[in-house]
Amino acid sequence: MILFLLILLLSISSGLGGQEEMAEFARTLLHHHNYVRQTRNQCDYYWSTPSETKLGNLTWDDGLQVTAQQYAEQCENSPSRLNDRTTCRWKSVGQNIAQVHSVSYAINVWRDGSRFYSFKNDKCGENYDCSMYKQIVNINTTHIGCGVHMCNKNINKGKYIVVCNYAPAASKGRPYDDGTNTRCKQ
Repeated sequence: MILFLLILLLSISSGLGGQEEMAEFARTLLHHHNYVRQTRNQCDYYWSTPSETKLGNLTWDDGLQVTAQQYAEQCENSPSRLNDRTTCRWKSVGQNIAQVHSVSYAINVWRDGSRFYSFKNDKCGENYDCSMYKQIVNINTTHIGCGVHMCNKNINKGKYIVVCNYAPAASKGRPYDDGTNTRCKQ
């Protein structure tokens, strides 16, 4: 699936040209986000602490996608201002950004934060940022919308900027409650 996404996106010169390509991009990113969330529902998954309440699947939101796409087209590799992410529906919006040579790598960058995150201490390993991972698996987050753009300016030339907006935004602290001694103890 990741290979298909890579081939699809390499065939598009800037952003996503057609509705069909955008629909496939949305389906693929949504699938990969939900896969990461579902692994946190498994009691025997070796890389992470299971969630006490099962994490639900994220739902694609076109409003979040529009603001993500607009920001991706600016080719900035830093989060947008909070006010620039909000939509009519969502006032609390989190954001993940990746500057990558292949779009398929973005979700891996964000997911890999789990390897450096200590659920017990709610801390990330030194020199690592786990906030992107925590946004993906936050129990309160229910919706996602993403955009992508091939940048041809500045230091980002020749790289994709992938932006995903999440609503509601992740709160401070652990992304969910530990299910090791409750749901998974059975």
